[in-house]
Amino acid sequence: MRCILVILDGLGDKGHPVLGGRTPLQAARTPNLDRLAALGMNGLYHAWLQGVALPSEMAHFLMFGYEREEFPGRGLIEALGEGLTMDRGEVALLARLFSAVEQQDRLVIDIYEPPFDPAERRGLLEAVRIFRDEDIEIEFVPTRALQGLAVLRGAVSVDVTDSNPIHPGRPLMEVLPLKGREDDEAAQRTARVLTSYVKWCHRQLSEHPVNRGRREAGRPL
Repeated sequence: MRCILVILDGLGDKGHPVLGGRTPLQAARTPNLDRLAALGMNGLYHAWLQGVALPSEMAHFLMFGYEREEFPGRGLIEALGEGLTMDRGEVALLARLFSAVEQQDRLVIDIYEPPFDPAERRGLLEAVRIFRDEDIEIEFVPTRALQGLAVLRGAVSVDVTDSNPIHPGRPLMEVLPLKGREDDEAAQRTARVLTSYVKWCHRQLSEHPVNRGRREAGRPL
């Protein structure tokens, strides 16, 4: 018997006074969801420990019966989904371009989805396509709009933290080895190079002709 599994990923929200304390979903008219619920079976599922928030990709991975230790990283899954061939030892990380400004020696996200036309995007993406430092190469592989994958080659490690605060107005975070991997030489090197890469990208893009023209025209970078 065939079945369809519908996962309402990211549908949760907080109540709001405008909605009388209800969440948007509670206040919404949902005839299609109501019909699906009436036709099938539904319930709540905790992918790991109740009360522990997981990234979507980890929750989905566990939902299909895998162990947390087996998770290869979202970058690799995205790369395979894009049809990229990954060689053994390479690391793929999610990457994207966004507008950032310097504040007190820190880079702070200004606009998370800056508007660029296709020609401008191509020029900016090409400017940060290849970076090399400490015998590590990073290639930015665009996937859609200003998003893509950073493919790392060399003596690299996947055991590093994220730099993305995922919110405008917040500073980019320093890339560090994951907890428990602080003494791993490859993780240390990868973290250093990624931090250098982020700073290099900012310099490259700040002085790129596309952004110089946008700056002179008073348009967001």
